[in-house]
Amino acid sequence: MNWYICLERNEITTLCQVVMSKNSIDSKYFRLRYLVQITVKILLAIICVSTANADEVKITVGSASAKPGDHLAVTVSGSVNVDSLSSIQMVFEYNAGRLKIDSVSGGLDYALKCTKPDTSDSTYATLGTLKISCSDVQNITDGNICILYVTCLSGEGNEALITPAKVVINDTNQEGNFVAGKITFDDTSVTQKFIEGLGYVSPNPFGSNIKIPYTIDEPTNAEFLIYDLSGRLITEYPPIKRTRGSYFFYFSPDEGVLANGAYYLVMKTDSKVYTSYFIRMR
Repeated sequence: MNWYICLERNEITTLCQVVMSKNSIDSKYFRLRYLVQITVKILLAIICVSTANADEVKITVGSASAKPGDHLAVTVSGSVNVDSLSSIQMVFEYNAGRLKIDSVSGGLDYALKCTKPDTSDSTYATLGTLKISCSDVQNITDGNICILYVTCLSGEGNEALITPAKVVINDTNQEGNFVAGKITFDDTSVTQKFIEGLGYVSPNPFGSNIKIPYTIDEPTNAEFLIYDLSGRLITEYPPIKRTRGSYFFYFSPDEGVLANGAYYLVMKTDSKVYTSYFIRMR
């Protein structure tokens, strides 16, 4: 969209005539008046363009009520309007303690035309991450994007969210309007027992940053320390209060702080100490 299409032809002509006319009566007044009018129209047009760009991508996950053992077809709907659309990748985060993603499907009437899009599903404790990729895609407005086939599980809590976390279109991260879906359970929730400790860090070896997952079984303070093989303290994270659940954080060392090699990772709680290790290789 170009801003100048918002201006009427006669306004542009009049503006030019007024600006070029040095001897017209009150020419300064007319020039100022038309400049103000057209400036306002240009600003409104820019706002319109910005709004249109922000609305190019809308992702909404459907909501439903269910019981443990139910199988749901959760619709992902919205709009995808991008020039030269060639590929779509979406990342969803969900409650893996109460939901299991069985499969994903698209179709001719969906933004993802792939019948079986490429998927990658990983879980750690109750955090699930689903990545969906498809190169056979089409723009769609207020229509269906794909279907998530979900199995409902027994577990803790009476609600489970499926949240759009990231959308990549044509290999470019895309901002937009993302709305999570809520699965509401009509049952008695089960208190889940967490195995406290450090999870598997990834990637390992790592280059620039590494994801460190961990679980807490009872409310406690958690402190994290990183040592080199000689026992020298490299990095220390101050204690933080945590309740029962699964967590993670990213470690991104500053340039020149961490040489290639192996390192110890330590998590201290109020009652126990847990250790792991990782390797940096660049």
